[in-house]
Amino acid sequence: MSGGSNANASFYYDSYEPGTFPSQEPLCEETAWTPYNLMGQRAYVSVLTRSPGNPLTIRLLSLSESLTRMLDCVEKPGREIGEAAETSFRTDGHFFMSSKFHGGDAGPDGRGAPVDKVQFTVQGWPRTVEFKWIEMHLALYAFFSNFGSILDRLSFEVNLMYELRARKVDWAKLLGVPPFPVKLLQALHEKDAKLADFVKSQAPLFEKAIGYRNRLVHDGLIEFNPEITHRGIAVWLRENPSDAASEMNVNALAFCGRTKADMLNLLNQSYSQMLAYFRANLSHTDVRS
Repeated sequence: MSGGSNANASFYYDSYEPGTFPSQEPLCEETAWTPYNLMGQRAYVSVLTRSPGNPLTIRLLSLSESLTRMLDCVEKPGREIGEAAETSFRTDGHFFMSSKFHGGDAGPDGRGAPVDKVQFTVQGWPRTVEFKWIEMHLALYAFFSNFGSILDRLSFEVNLMYELRARKVDWAKLLGVPPFPVKLLQALHEKDAKLADFVKSQAPLFEKAIGYRNRLVHDGLIEFNPEITHRGIAVWLRENPSDAASEMNVNALAFCGRTKADMLNLLNQSYSQMLAYFRANLSHTDVRS
């Protein structure tokens, strides 16, 4: 972990991944003693008390950890596949591989018992290569559930900062996704048109990820396919996770990496605009003055 002289550096995600969310700390620090405090738990009617961690930081660290787990699932077996393929090509002039699923009799199609792992055997290679199927599924679940939680947390904070007075607000309710009316986004636009327009412009970037999140959170399952070639391993998701006939053409690691980057940009730009709004309209609410 990096960080400067600020004793509170570890409260903020930028101290773990510098340059990705620099607007988090100034907004949280400036709102700390106001009714718009974004950290901690509610102490009395209008002010929050600082907690041992920042709600968005915890979610973002969990998001990053799950992405690391995905990489771990493919990198080591991928290197072994590459070594095995090189040996096979060198000795036999071709690459032949068989696979065996463990933990379920029906394979990875969602029927029967859950798959635990897949063992790949390469002709001429003295050991099997193991892909941890269930570990990848757990990592995908953690990534997309934390992704949804981050969107909902941002929606809560926008609702708090702009006093939209919504109950149990989440991302869909903030945006007015059917069946919700668009009144919250309209109310936000009346107070801060720049933020409302930005949030609306970014929403399409997250629609596919929300689809994966909904399937995992509601069903506990998502279909994916590890493609094993002489180059290593790629994990593919369906284009539409709710349609079993849709193409299996979304590279899971690349997609999750882009989603994380888009998420951090959404948060950083939103916080920057929220800070400008706070300074212009709400800084006088500091309870210490």
